[in-house]
Amino acid sequence: MEQQLRSDRSEWSRGPIITLDIETGVCASSVSSMRSAPQRPLSHFVLNEVRAAAALIFITEGEGATFSLHSVDGADEAANLQFVEELLNQHPDAAVLTFNGHRHDLPVLEIRALRQAMFDAKGLRTLQRRHHYDLLQMLGGHCSLDSYLSALRIGGLNMRPFPGRSTSARVRKCEYDVVATFLGFSNLMTFRAGAPEILLRHWRLLREYLLRPGIGRPHLANLFDAID
Repeated sequence: MEQQLRSDRSEWSRGPIITLDIETGVCASSVSSMRSAPQRPLSHFVLNEVRAAAALIFITEGEGATFSLHSVDGADEAANLQFVEELLNQHPDAAVLTFNGHRHDLPVLEIRALRQAMFDAKGLRTLQRRHHYDLLQMLGGHCSLDSYLSALRIGGLNMRPFPGRSTSARVRKCEYDVVATFLGFSNLMTFRAGAPEILLRHWRLLREYLLRPGIGRPHLANLFDAID
């Protein structure tokens, strides 16, 4: 049993993990083209630009862990894609964690990089080859991130959905989603390993990093309400 537990722990915490989320929007110059385009998935990927992105980097260090949160928001899609490219290059061995990234984030990033003629983007080209945890697929593909967060209240985690999502800034939504995805993923994996102490340890370290006085991100505070 202990050997299996060690195996389960190392399965998801080996090496760094990049939790990734992007927000897209229809390019104004493409609206007329979209109206005449066939309603196929490729049309969505081609006509919707990457407007914001966020990444939570998780690195294990012995029994401990470190976190860093990065985000970008702007009208220059090439710069937004370059932001993701640089993070991937900085962590070439990192696994990728997403919520619905298999169907959205990863193919959008690839196709938009192609649209921007980023043929020298070594990091983005590795996306489909990296180990990829898609939390939506791990949950059977039957719920949204918000509904999963709401369901976790049953376990006392109190991870409430982001208030005012429809009107909030894109980059704040991205930041919230990557942190919520990582915490939801950690909860699931530590449950499967029977090791809740790992979740508590990571939760406290992440809270300490994100909510530091003066330079923290208060819009993420409610994700940590259950921790004393």
